[in-house]
Amino acid sequence: MGAFMNDHNIKKYLFDLNNFDEPHNHEEEEEVPPPPTVTLLEEEYEATLKSTYEEGFRAGVTQGNTETLESIEQKVMLDIKALLGQIEAFSRAEFERNRVFEIEAVRMQVSMLNKLYPLIEKKYGEQQLIDFILGKLLTLPEGENNIEIAVHPDRLDIIKQKIEETMSQSDTPDLVLNFKASKNMEETEIEIRWDNGGAKRFFERTKEQIEKNIGDILAGKENLALNVQEESGQKDERGEETVLPEDTQADKALEKQDDTQ
Repeated sequence: MGAFMNDHNIKKYLFDLNNFDEPHNHEEEEEVPPPPTVTLLEEEYEATLKSTYEEGFRAGVTQGNTETLESIEQKVMLDIKALLGQIEAFSRAEFERNRVFEIEAVRMQVSMLNKLYPLIEKKYGEQQLIDFILGKLLTLPEGENNIEIAVHPDRLDIIKQKIEETMSQSDTPDLVLNFKASKNMEETEIEIRWDNGGAKRFFERTKEQIEKNIGDILAGKENLALNVQEESGQKDERGEETVLPEDTQADKALEKQDDTQ
């Protein structure tokens, strides 16, 4: 029976009479077309591939060279540092070796001096005494004309003869020389006196002065004393006047005596 009902007799439902959809107020977004597909020819593809490979290869070579140079520089720096350490150690060893050689050389000189000087003094001592006397007579203070010369008895005659021969040729007419023998003196010793001073030469004193000079040289490097006593300005054991080294001017004795007056 229902099949024969007319359409106007069919009841409308709620959804047929009302539209519950949300209103569409926004505009619809336009669809972005996809990027065009790049189609490379085979030649272009190979060229691009080759260019990319070459750029990567060059970048790799550059990076490798940089790392290699840094590694080489680091190794060179380490080698230089090690070399400097070796040079410093070698320098210290060389300095110590030279220092020892210098000390031994000076000690050898002192030993040779002690052995050879007596022989030299024995052979040439007489002439040295004569030269010492002449040196003092030619540098006497003004007004000193009376001179006394004391030597060992065995050397008195020969020294007197040679001194008088030499002084007779000099321009010293007022000079009076008095020679005397002194048994208390060694053959290597001599003493000269004048009114206000004098000078002496002793074998041991001269040798000790040489030793002292050598010791002074060595002291600057090692501060090693050679047990040489300072003799200048002191009195000898016999209570005689100040003993002056051979190379000291006679007027220094005068200065010392003038200071005490």
